[in-house]
Amino acid sequence: MNGTTEPASTDASFATALLRFVHRLRAASIPVSMVETIDAFSAVPYLDVTDRKQLKSALRATLVKRGEDEARFDPLFEIYFAVQRAANEAQVSVATSLDRPGSSDEPDLDAAEPSAALVSDRVTNGLGVMPSFAGKLSTAQIAAVAAYVSSTAGK
Repeated sequence: MNGTTEPASTDASFATALLRFVHRLRAASIPVSMVETIDAFSAVPYLDVTDRKQLKSALRATLVKRGEDEARFDPLFEIYFAVQRAANEAQVSVATSLDRPGSSDEPDLDAAEPSAALVSDRVTNGLGVMPSFAGKLSTAQIAAVAAYVSSTAGK
């Protein structure tokens, strides 16, 4: 919550990022209906979007309806909503890793067009703010995420 009973205003750029994320979930064969998308948008103004744990939980609760889809949702969330913080900044920049071209901390996946092997390595071992999903996802699930990310980056 943002500490009030009134919703905070939703920034247009975040709304665009959220809509793009919904499209990425659908492209990864995670069924997200229009009603679930509206539910996610309705929840966001009541969240502290800089609290990644809160944001991830709310989006998972509103957008994912099947348990088997959670395994694909988690790494996509981590890739898409990667946090960027400059060494001298106390504030966290809330933007998606896919929407920050030229960032030195986070790759521009669309420009990099990473191979499935590289994506598999990052999902398995993590790097920077990307956590490791070894032990959380099966080899087949990691391969599916890697195939999806490498096939859609740059498209």
